[in-house]
Amino acid sequence: MSDPVWIALIGVLGTVVGAVATILVARIQAAQKAGPPAKVETTPVLGEAVDIRELRLLRALYGEPKGRILEGYKAQYYGPALNAVMRKGWVKRIEKRYYMTPKGSEFCRTYLKELFGAWQPADQVLS
Repeated sequence: MSDPVWIALIGVLGTVVGAVATILVARIQAAQKAGPPAKVETTPVLGEAVDIRELRLLRALYGEPKGRILEGYKAQYYGPALNAVMRKGWVKRIEKRYYMTPKGSEFCRTYLKELFGAWQPADQVLS
């Protein structure tokens, strides 16, 4: 075979190997993202077992009288926490927006009062 034929074959083979490698890497990354659900880290808050993600959702909604669209929070990481705060009656969904209920607002206010009441400044502050 002549040199131009070898060069063409090597080019085609390189393209095929590159495409296969790209597909394999994409599948590995997708499998890692769809892996087991994140571990739930519950903390006792005012007698309730609360996941740290539930507190993040409540902070996202606190002081939002017009509610918020939480499309990004429906994914695997926050999805169970969003369902939990709705089950507990702290958050409700109206159309596409999520709103904090009076029960959720009261929980947040009480939690924040307790949190700030127990807060102590650090002994050493690094600058």
